[in-house]
Amino acid sequence: MSLKSKFEDLKRRREGAHMAHVYYGDPNEEFSLKLIKTLAENGADIIEFGIPFSDPIADGAVFQEACQRALSGGITPAKCIDGIKRLRAEGLEIPIVVTTYFNIPYVMGFEKFLNMVRNAGAQGVLFPDLPLEEAKPLKDLIAKVGLNLILQVAPTTSP
Repeated sequence: MSLKSKFEDLKRRREGAHMAHVYYGDPNEEFSLKLIKTLAENGADIIEFGIPFSDPIADGAVFQEACQRALSGGITPAKCIDGIKRLRAEGLEIPIVVTTYFNIPYVMGFEKFLNMVRNAGAQGVLFPDLPLEEAKPLKDLIAKVGLNLILQVAPTTSP
């Protein structure tokens, strides 16, 4: 299901979206897979699938510790992308938005990262450390690849 159709369905039913965030690999891959499936089976509308990063400055202490546990356990971006593939192969149908810090796709190659994420079965990407102004030139490439760019703004962000 696409993000657009998910939100249209929720709007028709006059419901808000329950978007559950999981840093994949915390504490290990098998637990993460079971957790994501359980969240979907119990009402999550969208999974925010976090790819752990070593310096998650936009996150609070709980998410920072989750990243460290996952990385200490050997999780990598490639294993995370494989995790999305496994979830899709096992029948997970709700939308997945991949959240990670911009350094990961930058080092991997931005278009390569986007294609890998899309081919794995994700519908969107969110980069918490990407300023709105710097996201504008990337928006067209993200759309061309077939993903949605999710932006975060603060109440103080200018239009």
